[in-house]
Amino acid sequence: MALTIEDGTGTSPSANSYASVQDLRDYAGARGVDLSALPDEQCEPLLIRAMDFLEGKRDRYKGYVSTQGQPLQWPRSDAWGISYPDALFPSNEIPRELVYAQLALAIEAQENDLQPNRLPTDTGPIIKERVEGAVDVAYAAPVQQQFTPAFAKVDALLAPLLKNNGLFLVRT
Repeated sequence: MALTIEDGTGTSPSANSYASVQDLRDYAGARGVDLSALPDEQCEPLLIRAMDFLEGKRDRYKGYVSTQGQPLQWPRSDAWGISYPDALFPSNEIPRELVYAQLALAIEAQENDLQPNRLPTDTGPIIKERVEGAVDVAYAAPVQQQFTPAFAKVDALLAPLLKNNGLFLVRT
């Protein structure tokens, strides 16, 4: 599948990325990550997986999609406080932080599943193991909540793009 880069208009029905393979190579190189061994055909799925992760946050982004039927969550209208605290972000632009978050996630996607499944049959970690004449293994209780991986760099980049969930600070 070829990448179609969102240019900020929201009008391309096949847009599936905010960044190109060259953007990924430049971003990685500036951070000392060598992607030269990966052909473009292997970089594109990394960007798509990163986009899937970002699209999963659709209900947390500030503002509203700019164009009805646009395939991606950005560009957005009515997104306040992204570049400046009391300023409206242009509804025909893609925030640099969002592009960088996609690129950082694409690098992570080389070695990590960005959206791992948690199955009811999954067991907890082994807490006891005895091997003598017979094998005796005990597992911790399975974790009941859904596991979501944490990506500190991505969370920091996305922070200005996300709603505050009704929390705010009042100084007195």
